[in-house]
Order: sequence, then C-alpha cells, then structure tokens
Amino acid sequence: MAKIRERIRIVFGGDPRSADALERAVATPEDESALHELAEALRWYAERDRAFADEMAEWARQTASSGKVVQNVRAGRDAYTAGRDMTVQQRPDAKPSPDD
Repeated sequence: MAKIRERIRIVFGGDPRSADALERAVATPEDESALHELAEALRWYAERDRAFADEMAEWARQTASSGKVVQNVRAGRDAYTAGRDMTVQQRPDAKPSPDD
C-alpha cells in the first residue's frame, strides 16, 4: 500500500486538493466523502495519463481479494442487509433477546 500511495502522491504533484483527499482517505477510511473525493481525483488523473490508469488497474488486479465475504446476521427482529448498508426494524411483537 505504501508504494501505491507514494506513486499517487507523485502523480498528484503540486495539486494540494487531491493530495489532501488522499491523506484524508488514508486517515479516515470510513469517511465516505473523503473516499469519493479521492476516487474523483484518481479518475481525473487516470483520464489524462493512460500509463497511470494502467498502473492503477494492475494494482487493483493484484490486490483484489480472492476470498469470499461472509456476513452473519442474528436478529430477533426484521433485518435487511446489503453491502455496507443495514436496516433493522423492531417488530412490535418481538421480545428483546438477552444479548440486546
């Protein structure tokens, strides 16, 4: 990861806004706005630099997870889960479990 971050810093060069987006995304990966801003900066640079776009694509291929994602949901209520979103609705007739 350090190698690709350094490569991105070089590509961003004197662009403080894009460099800041990278630093914020690294520091707070749960911040959706920081990730979105970084993705937009990467897209912008990749559109203008085919070699950089190819490097990013190769990096993504090499670091892609080959494992499966497993999600376990245990709820005494209605639960809907998809990706990173989860909605839990308390049923009026549900009794709380001892773990609640």
